[in-house]
Amino acid sequence: MVQHVDIEIRGLDSSHHAFRFETFRQARTLHINGYVKNISSDALKIVAVGKAQDVNEFINWCHRFFDPGSKYLQHSLQSGSIKYNDFLIMD
Repeated sequence: MVQHVDIEIRGLDSSHHAFRFETFRQARTLHINGYVKNISSDALKIVAVGKAQDVNEFINWCHRFFDPGSKYLQHSLQSGSIKYNDFLIMD
């Protein structure tokens, strides 16, 4: 079953641009499609689409990777799918 999740991370420091690349690498490793982008100077938005097991593993990775450095990580798991062919870093 394909799922998608919207993730928002707030309270990041100025080095969060490196977080986008690490997110990209992890998404590729887990065969996740979608994107990561800056939504403000201290926040990222991630849209991840993939098999349910891969999406859940990606969510767990986000909590491990981002929680120590962020003040706020929220995710919303959606049923159904949005069509993405790749995972992108967007501006």
